[in-house]
Amino acid sequence: MTSTGFTLDSRAFSRRIERLRKEAFPGQLELGLTRAGMQCMNDCVQKAPSVPMDEGTLQASGSVFVESHLTGTSEGLSPASHGTPARDHRESSGRHETVAVIGFNQPQAARLHEHPEYNFQRKKGTEGGKFLETKLVVYRRDYLEIVADTLREMK
Repeated sequence: MTSTGFTLDSRAFSRRIERLRKEAFPGQLELGLTRAGMQCMNDCVQKAPSVPMDEGTLQASGSVFVESHLTGTSEGLSPASHGTPARDHRESSGRHETVAVIGFNQPQAARLHEHPEYNFQRKKGTEGGKFLETKLVVYRRDYLEIVADTLREMK
């Protein structure tokens, strides 16, 4: 029996794609992710279910990181802007991808997010649990479009 075949070594191709990702449009990709992250942060503060509002500390503690670099905060989104956004984030996906991380830097943030059954004070009338997760599900396409539009600006 005769067999023919070939082996495709895609390592060189993968290296070139990775170099393209890092060199050709990293700034544009990071800008797009920052814009999308900031829109998500704004949506968390403005749209139901929104970040709970007692004194504004939680609302003003939001941070957006792209590739572990602080790229934006929610300090100006809350009228009572005295929260403390995180200034440092060290997490790597370990994969070949650019990652944006959005979060709120208060001890109560995770507890309030994960318990929509809490009786929130409703100062704005829209506060509730899952304030971040809901935005990522409902507005996912909008955020992806922000990134895509930013990449299109490169033309």
